[in-house]
Amino acid sequence: MTPSESVRVGNFSGFYGDRADGLSALLHSDVDYVTGDFLAELTMSILNKSRRKDDRQGYARTFVGQLRENLSTIVEREVKVITNAGGVAPRLLAELLDIHCREAGYLLKVAVVDGDDLLKCEGSGVKLLRHLHDHRPIDLSGEEVTAANCYFGAFGIAKALELGADVVITGRVTDAALAMGPAIYFHGWVQSDFDQLAGALVAGHIIECGSQACGGNYSFIDEIEDPGLFGLPIAEIFDDGSSVITKSANSGGVVSIGTIKSQLLYEISSPLYLNPDVIADFSTIKLSQIAKNEVRVSETRGLAPTDDLKVSLLVDGGYRNSMTAVITGLDPKKKADLLIEHLKLKLDIGQFDSFETELTKAAKDDPPSNEEANSYLKVSVASSNEELAGRRFSNAIVELALSNYAGFHSTTPPGSASRFDRYIPALIERSSVVEMVSLVGVEDSQFTIEGPSNYSSYDELAVRLAAIQNDRANLGSLSETTTVTMAPLGAIVGARSGDKGGDCNIGIFVNDSPSYEWLEGFLTEEKFKSLFPDFAKFKVLRYRFDNLLALNFIVEGLLGDGVSSSTRNDPQGKGAGEYVRSRIVPIPTTLNSLKRNI
Repeated sequence: MTPSESVRVGNFSGFYGDRADGLSALLHSDVDYVTGDFLAELTMSILNKSRRKDDRQGYARTFVGQLRENLSTIVEREVKVITNAGGVAPRLLAELLDIHCREAGYLLKVAVVDGDDLLKCEGSGVKLLRHLHDHRPIDLSGEEVTAANCYFGAFGIAKALELGADVVITGRVTDAALAMGPAIYFHGWVQSDFDQLAGALVAGHIIECGSQACGGNYSFIDEIEDPGLFGLPIAEIFDDGSSVITKSANSGGVVSIGTIKSQLLYEISSPLYLNPDVIADFSTIKLSQIAKNEVRVSETRGLAPTDDLKVSLLVDGGYRNSMTAVITGLDPKKKADLLIEHLKLKLDIGQFDSFETELTKAAKDDPPSNEEANSYLKVSVASSNEELAGRRFSNAIVELALSNYAGFHSTTPPGSASRFDRYIPALIERSSVVEMVSLVGVEDSQFTIEGPSNYSSYDELAVRLAAIQNDRANLGSLSETTTVTMAPLGAIVGARSGDKGGDCNIGIFVNDSPSYEWLEGFLTEEKFKSLFPDFAKFKVLRYRFDNLLALNFIVEGLLGDGVSSSTRNDPQGKGAGEYVRSRIVPIPTTLNSLKRNI
């Protein structure tokens, strides 16, 4: 039975820098609330740097213009706006927007949700932080903490809406909280409504990255019938927590079970998805295509959250620099080794905090063009000494131009070093922080948000996760066959990958049970390591999502100490999933999905 009451929430931004016309495009669709997600670990580093240079900064500046341009439409359509564009200065942005609204003649109520900045907290601050992975205390002695923001949930946003807010500005809340807040307020849910909250969390997770739910970054390009500018996602959330995902009016792209699976697998780890308000059990999610560009998401079950909040902790990493040497033609390894050997003779690499080299052998045999004859050697360094990591390093490489391998040249001239932050995923007890909600310019409107009365322990969650992974779904059996076809894994597998701090998650899925039965048996952790030797030097974890016909691999430490410090060419791991799809493997010829794609 379809629940009767629903609220429609659309998301116009998935990151700081997303399409400038997103808010305008979404406002011309049938929505009650619009959300804008601007924050990520890298964004927090960028915003903190801007705040250190100018204490009037620290928020997503592009949002100011977006709101001003669309104020009349927002008022006319009575749509409410919720965004974490406040970054590390949510009150500053809220007060600025309040002024803009009044100057434009609109008496909109602007609310702010803050308290997440631990550097501003009285008392414990960052002294009681524990590491996210093993819960050990984090020793910050000798470290310069540049930012420490805990992730709040959705009840602060719901309270702001209860106070009559038309625009809600937050600091660091979870991405999905932006959509959960309106659902909590509209349906009147309480903190113990775990199944409903879990359903809304899943809906929020699906739409939080904008067009990625509507065909953006989707592996199977041929499934996208409308090549127009991809739409923006809208979640119609019902009173039982189920939702229907669709997209903005008059837009391209597609909303399908495949695009929704891709987004569900993005930036997660195990099937138990921890959030401040609820833990959603992704192994219970049911997807069904109910109409063109409409996917129902239902039956999600929820558990009580833990008594901790996640913290995005950034510490000063010093200075870093990179130079990339182009190696043309034959013997790229020998040429790279010669450059590295000479560089070590010019520089004492022991002076650096890190010295890394990465050779990409991109040159083709018998290349048909000059560009296709090139390989690349990237040399990266980090140091607390700006001058050492700067021109002393980059000049040393360029000075070898006439005394090294044949054809030496670099992609850039020598350059200075830049500061970077190291990311540490951390936890803090809820009782150590205070979440506050208030209306700008309204006296006696400040409220404290209390946490839930019941919590899950980590031991309980470990038992639950083990049961999920041991309980194999009945998918039928794959017909025995000795015939295989050598084909790219991507002939039957879709993928979505991204960063989880210094880890990389690679979610892969198929569209039918026989293909999943083969994939689940074929792509074990050991097979994964053998197919992808550059990942094998890191710890690899595999999680099964039988209900989604999907697997999720976590490559721990692949991205170093987070995006802002990573020296990889793909520091956020965005291309890792497509790399996985490119490997040629023996696939049973009988699989229908293979027959359709080769």
